[in-house]
Amino acid sequence: MYSENGTNFIALGNDSKVAAFLISALNSSVMKFAFRHLNSNVHVSAGEINALPSSLIPTEKALKEIKSLVSALLQSGGVDSPADKVRQAIANENKLDILIGSPYGFSANEIE
Repeated sequence: MYSENGTNFIALGNDSKVAAFLISALNSSVMKFAFRHLNSNVHVSAGEINALPSSLIPTEKALKEIKSLVSALLQSGGVDSPADKVRQAIANENKLDILIGSPYGFSANEIE
């Protein structure tokens, strides 16, 4: 983790599945929940990212599913996609939240 002038960088190497997982984890409802309870403002520093619960690396099957969902979200434009694709983008984000939150023991209902 590198931090300078409020910009954080994370060195990942070349594994696109791990990158997709990390993107999903940092943007998941679980991490947003944890961050809100660890921080009193919206400024994100390296220290706050390091204080988040370490993500449990999922199985290879889950990593592949996460990468596929992230790719689909990026291609569709996510929640800012055209109106006919927004519902699917939201469903994909919910699936990602469940994949990220499950290893921590959160149920699908708790994640929602």
